[in-house]
Amino acid sequence: EVCRQLKAENDTKAILILQTSASYIGVADKIRALEVGADNYLFEPIEPEELVANVKALLRLALVERELRDVDRRKDEFLATLAHELRNPLGPIRSAVELLCKLDPKVPDAQDRARKTIARHTDHLVRLVDDLLDVARISQGKITLHQERVELKSSISSARESVAGIIESRNHTLTMTLPEYEVWIKGDQVRLCQIIGNLLHNAAK
Repeated sequence: EVCRQLKAENDTKAILILQTSASYIGVADKIRALEVGADNYLFEPIEPEELVANVKALLRLALVERELRDVDRRKDEFLATLAHELRNPLGPIRSAVELLCKLDPKVPDAQDRARKTIARHTDHLVRLVDDLLDVARISQGKITLHQERVELKSSISSARESVAGIIESRNHTLTMTLPEYEVWIKGDQVRLCQIIGNLLHNAAK
């Protein structure tokens, strides 16, 4: 039980545990100990050389785990930095397209389609970068859910709007059948829209 609790806590789960027993009761005891988190199990009589070899093996394992955690941390930092760097030029691109549409709203069809394509794919890139940021935040434990009373149909409608571009570009038809009455749930409005939108986006692909 002590072993299980140590491995269940973030602050102590990296501690390597070598269990020893004064009497060998049975294979089931060793299996149970290993299953709840022990990294090795020795029972008497324990030769000094065997104990030293096991400790050295655990130390090697600890070194590898520390290196892997360090690599994982650097990966998360890279993802967060990359997402921010990618996001910086997307704002001006979107603003430029919107400005072009305001300055010259009546243009030939081919030019209008080109503008809409740029706008649509810019929105898509913004969404992908936001997803990348979310991955970085989740990996770093920085993402939080803002739960509130949410009307489910509004979340679905917002998600539908977010994927309208890709559905239209692929000549798909999205048919929705929603209840006439309001469906209230407790959840995060932004994340719900994102989840439903991701499902629809993957389906369109």
